[in-house]
Amino acid sequence: MKRIAVDIETLATTPTAAITAIGIVIQQDLDPNSRISEIWTIDPQLAIGDRDYATIFWWSEQSELARKIAFGGKGHPQDVCNSINFWLQTHLDSGVSEERCYYANPARFDFAILHNLFIRCGIEPFIHWREERCQRTLDKELGDLGVSIPEFPNFCPHDPVSDCVHQLDELNWILSYLEGAVKYHQQGIKAYSERPGL
Repeated sequence: MKRIAVDIETLATTPTAAITAIGIVIQQDLDPNSRISEIWTIDPQLAIGDRDYATIFWWSEQSELARKIAFGGKGHPQDVCNSINFWLQTHLDSGVSEERCYYANPARFDFAILHNLFIRCGIEPFIHWREERCQRTLDKELGDLGVSIPEFPNFCPHDPVSDCVHQLDELNWILSYLEGAVKYHQQGIKAYSERPGL
């Protein structure tokens, strides 16, 4: 299973927002040592889509590194879309049919805006909606059950690759926790079914 985290930085919060940075990290199964990553940046003057004052002001309050990534890009939107497709094809199409899932936090934000960028550039989006997963749903559902997800170090907010790594760190913990819970539940069912007299 290929698990791919996606994160974008934008100049608005609408589904047609302008994107200035895209980070992607690919991970094999739950192995953090297998990760490969890339970041693409788009010239804010060339970015396609909406801009709003509230988001621009919000960026002024973020770290210098985050602002440099979000506003220091030189890429053209169409070139970036083609580059992303080529990079993913290179790293995902190994000749072996393998399931893949793309994660975003939340999926409704990142994937919708990214899809809009590809469509407006006339390029087929690399993510199929059946492969989309929402990281935030997993986080919130566990939280609602009273399960606390640990904090992970070395997280730089609004650096797209750092955000992706953080997503995968959380995802690995959540899936390992759920796997343990399922095995515990199955053992309980097995022990119950094997009681004497049943």
